[in-house]
Amino acid sequence: MSMAVDLSTPLTPDEAAYLAQRGREAELAGAAERHGQDVNELLSNPGGDGTAPVVTPLNTNLQQVATPEALLARLRDMGVNVQVVDEPGAEVEDGDVSPYEEWPVKDLDAELKRRNMAVTGDKQSKVDRLYADDEKA
Repeated sequence: MSMAVDLSTPLTPDEAAYLAQRGREAELAGAAERHGQDVNELLSNPGGDGTAPVVTPLNTNLQQVATPEALLARLRDMGVNVQVVDEPGAEVEDGDVSPYEEWPVKDLDAELKRRNMAVTGDKQSKVDRLYADDEKA
């Protein structure tokens, strides 16, 4: 059964449940935030027909995501335009890109994985691979 949900107006519990049950958490969270509504409260309140929606609260669903990278990937899969400000390699105050030597190994590994490159070896070999890949681009 489909339901027309107007995201420009405050959501009803039924509309919130509809969006959550269809995996549209990003739209649900965005609309609730715009209208000053609490998603978990919307999902726990009884629906218009007197029955409580059968939905796990949104923050519980997000807690099941193991890593920040997995959460970002899930949000991007849902069509959310996510911009990470504190990403490795982000521009530093003087406008230069932070050198790879300053990155923690876990961030080097994440960048290598993002580029579909091997994550083996010591820190310096990872740094060297990233610089070599940058020069190709």
